[in-house]
Amino acid sequence: MTQMIKHIVAYGLSNVIARAASFILLPLYAIYLAPEDFGTATLLWTIIAGGTAIVIGNLDSAMLRFKDEQDSISMLAVFGFVATIVIFTVLYIVKSISTLSLAVTLIIAIDSLSAVLLNGLRSEEDSKGYFIARISYTVTLVSVTIFFMKADSTVLSAFIAQLCASVVSLTYLRFRYVINTSADINKEKIKKYLRYSLPVAVTVLLFMALDFLDRWFIELYMTRADVGFYGAIYRLGMIVSVIVTASQLAWTPYALKHHDKPETLGRWQIYANFAYAAACLITVFVLPIVITKFKLLPEAYQAYFNLLTPVALSYWIFGVGQAQAASLLHHKKTEWATLSAGLAVIVNIGLNILLIPDQGLVGAANATLAAYAVYTISIFVLSYKISIIRYNWQLLAALWAVTGYLLWLA
Repeated sequence: MTQMIKHIVAYGLSNVIARAASFILLPLYAIYLAPEDFGTATLLWTIIAGGTAIVIGNLDSAMLRFKDEQDSISMLAVFGFVATIVIFTVLYIVKSISTLSLAVTLIIAIDSLSAVLLNGLRSEEDSKGYFIARISYTVTLVSVTIFFMKADSTVLSAFIAQLCASVVSLTYLRFRYVINTSADINKEKIKKYLRYSLPVAVTVLLFMALDFLDRWFIELYMTRADVGFYGAIYRLGMIVSVIVTASQLAWTPYALKHHDKPETLGRWQIYANFAYAAACLITVFVLPIVITKFKLLPEAYQAYFNLLTPVALSYWIFGVGQAQAASLLHHKKTEWATLSAGLAVIVNIGLNILLIPDQGLVGAANATLAAYAVYTISIFVLSYKISIIRYNWQLLAALWAVTGYLLWLA
């Protein structure tokens, strides 16, 4: 248990500091970029988030599943990484794509390979290495972004800064996680890895759709400036995702290792849900006061604080669903998670179409909340008979009811 706490602290701190960078940079973006430009950057960030799951087929998931064959998986990821960079660099040279498009592509390729190596560190329970990699990325991102944005207040400057941070992080990971370049890679191995990782990649892309499709619908039904306002407040609501991500990074390998201890796993989920509840309450009730008092955002952004409640709840519900998804990973039923995420995306698309024209940005946030609820419910239904977790339903129900009532009052 001590080891588990150590990993949670390391993963938690790395993600808290990484998310803190988002909050530190948010006022900078709001000052130096017009809402329309921030909206453009927001849409490009959605492309980066989805692209990292596509470039190398989400091979980072295979690093956890096939621990004894990580060298082969790493080399396969390197081949995909190099191919992507070569192809898009050639396109840039022949002027088929812009400098901004090349920067975005390079970020996708580098972050994809970094994700594989980060999961290699996770599988080895090297939370210290993971922590240093994430911190090096964050410190570089903040410092370089401040420099570039002050020198040239453009969307390109923001992404050049992000590219620098990605390069620094990958450089560290390359030395921390040593890749055996003589690893044996054959057709059968490639099929085995991709057979496992591609369904997970589809699931990841569906999650990206859940997280980011609303921006594109806002762009369709409203304006690019509204995308900027929504993206800024959504970043604030992601405080809850800091806690959820920290928990999940430590939880998945721990749950797979201790799948025969359902009571222990259930106890950890009680702790996690109390942490999620606290994060939701802080996000909804405390954060707006702090931002308003210290004038961290222009008043135009503060008018959308009502979006915080559905965004915070969405991440809490997502955390509950992801915890239960460990049962599917243990029983190699990853396609069930894909099914649940696909159903949630369909609900999300339908509700965005119905709600945004009538409710505006609130409708987009409510669509995301409803979609995550559908995902979590379906995960529990599909994994009911194979669950490796024994929950204290009475305590969880009481926690959900009390916190839900307090958030409703907001």
